[in-house]
Amino acid sequence: MATRLCLFVFISCFVKSSLSQAGQASPVVAVVISQATADYNSNLISIFENVQGHLNVGDRSDVEFKTIITTNVSDTMDNVCSILESGVSVLVDMSTPQLSNLLKSVCTTFGIAYVSVLDRSYYGFWDER
Repeated sequence: MATRLCLFVFISCFVKSSLSQAGQASPVVAVVISQATADYNSNLISIFENVQGHLNVGDRSDVEFKTIITTNVSDTMDNVCSILESGVSVLVDMSTPQLSNLLKSVCTTFGIAYVSVLDRSYYGFWDER
């Protein structure tokens, strides 16, 4: 839990500093999570939904996290594009390697910060070695 909270604080601080330079308000962070990751860690969705309770310190209190659970590539990209229209500042990628390349490309094209969160399952290490 402490590692996740540190990640959220880092992302929210990064968003606030980049937005203060851009002159925007109401920062939004899009989080793309693979279905397998969400199933493996059922608390991830509730953590992102309730992260405001942990970030209610000063400037970080208005950072909003929007989560997208990947079902297939086309539906996920539709959801990402609809959230991008609302003004996303950072995209946090916890998806599959196939989708990661598309998300990196979209972020590069639109000038959005891209953060990739990897675990052992990303590389196919499901068993303990």
